[in-house]
Amino acid sequence: MKKRVWHRGIIMMMVIITLASCTKESGKSAGSGRISYTPGTYSATVASMKGDLTVAVEVDDSKILSVAVTDIIDTHGIADKAVGTIPGEIVSRQTLTVDTVSGATVTSMAILRGAELALEKSGADTDLLRTEAKKAAKPSGDDEIYDVVIVGSGASGLSAAVRIAAESDLKVLVLEKLAYYGGSARVCGGGIWAMGSEMNRNVGIDSTADEYISFMENRSGKTLNRSLLTNIHDISGSTFDYLVKNGLPVDTHTPGVGHEDSRLAIAWALSNSDEPYETGYGGKDRTYNVLAGKVILATGGFTRNRELVKEFSPEYENVMPFTGAGSTGDGIEMTRALENPIIGSIPGFKVSENCQVLNDRGGVIPFTAEPLRVNIL
Repeated sequence: MKKRVWHRGIIMMMVIITLASCTKESGKSAGSGRISYTPGTYSATVASMKGDLTVAVEVDDSKILSVAVTDIIDTHGIADKAVGTIPGEIVSRQTLTVDTVSGATVTSMAILRGAELALEKSGADTDLLRTEAKKAAKPSGDDEIYDVVIVGSGASGLSAAVRIAAESDLKVLVLEKLAYYGGSARVCGGGIWAMGSEMNRNVGIDSTADEYISFMENRSGKTLNRSLLTNIHDISGSTFDYLVKNGLPVDTHTPGVGHEDSRLAIAWALSNSDEPYETGYGGKDRTYNVLAGKVILATGGFTRNRELVKEFSPEYENVMPFTGAGSTGDGIEMTRALENPIIGSIPGFKVSENCQVLNDRGGVIPFTAEPLRVNIL
């Protein structure tokens, strides 16, 4: 009789332990409703892309009230969307399981890590804050129709868009996969060479077409496409003036040349390091089709795609790229089935990892050899 009671007691204990374990796990899956905090404001500093990044969080006893990046030195124009969206996502969804921003992954991860450490100081169980919060399905929208759709917002794509907008009434749309536009221009610094512009008249430095071509050929050691260079010279001034008129932040009054052997006046970029990071990003929170009369694929840069570098420029397979995060050769990959030629291979030249063209004498000419593809169907 005693033996039977003993067995019955063991069974009851096992049932109780099992139920307790289930209750604990179900609490974990319930998400933020089970989390408690010590009310207050807490902060944490972590390493980010260019240096320390500080995140401050405010909580009451049951929820996250606010998250803010209070100190950051990461690059403007790249880090902005991560700073402007991730804190709000943490608050609105009450979770640390938030998507990172494409093209600003390091900054995104730093913000999430800083928020996690700050929340730990409030006594929160951050394991529960990593529970996946359900996202509402995006509604479908009506198709949108454009005369021209440009895929890629790097220098080629934006140049095409600006030219079309300035010279026609065509309806143009630029598509970009990253959270910011500009492509590798976002990670460039320095100045812009110009000829025949208002800046050239301001500083008293200019170059004729012959002087420009002679300089370029002397630097490259080759006979170049002179009709192309002549066209670049002829439209340089009007293009530069158009960009300045529409807000290009450059110094157009300080004399200087892009190279000591040239008469190419240079406009140095004005620093934006003291400007606040942009916030309040929005967009069309729906799925829809884009229909186009013409499509320009300005997405041929591939220096962030190791397989394409190995295929087209194997000598640079182990070189660290300094281009934008979106330079993954999407245009090449998307059109392989069409058997389009890969343009840009020039005898005696090869594409470098920083989108310059190196000649066989070790000189550099500042042209990208990566393709701009146009679908004329």
